[in-house]
Amino acid sequence: IAIGFPNGRGKSVDMGILTSRSEKVYITDLSLEIMETNMLGGRGESGILVNAKGEMVGFISNRFHEQCGCIEALSIDKLSPLLQLMANDTAYPRFGAVFADISEEALSQISIQNGIIIESVKEESVAAEHQFRKGDILTKLDGVPVTSVEEFFLLYTNHAQGDEIEVQYYRNGKEMKKSWKISY
Repeated sequence: IAIGFPNGRGKSVDMGILTSRSEKVYITDLSLEIMETNMLGGRGESGILVNAKGEMVGFISNRFHEQCGCIEALSIDKLSPLLQLMANDTAYPRFGAVFADISEEALSQISIQNGIIIESVKEESVAAEHQFRKGDILTKLDGVPVTSVEEFFLLYTNHAQGDEIEVQYYRNGKEMKKSWKISY
């Protein structure tokens, strides 16, 4: 059920079916899934998606698919823990980079078993301070192999202030390591 301004005009409610949940949007320190519905949308759409139990499951995005004009929403399942931290004014470690998952095929071409790639680094972030760059492939965090963006941030954000952290990564085919103490 879409509630708010799902069609970009007037307060309204619309009902439909979730048709896909695969596309991802990468933002600094987080990746979110896009949920696409069969409900028609338009420019200026906003609101929330709720399931049959009345639980909020997504935020309707202001994106517009030229092909189908469907209502899309950002899935709340990955966003919810972050919102809880923010609502409780709880500090958590931020890395400061936008990552993307790497396919197994691409990894095998560069002879790496696992990893995620940095697409951009936010200025004045931990990533910038430690001189990470676009194109670096992070392979391990504290010795644990990193296989997805979600996995990296789960591991990273579970550290407390003052914890020692070690990141292994590849740059231009060369394996490297960096260590530092977490601070927020």
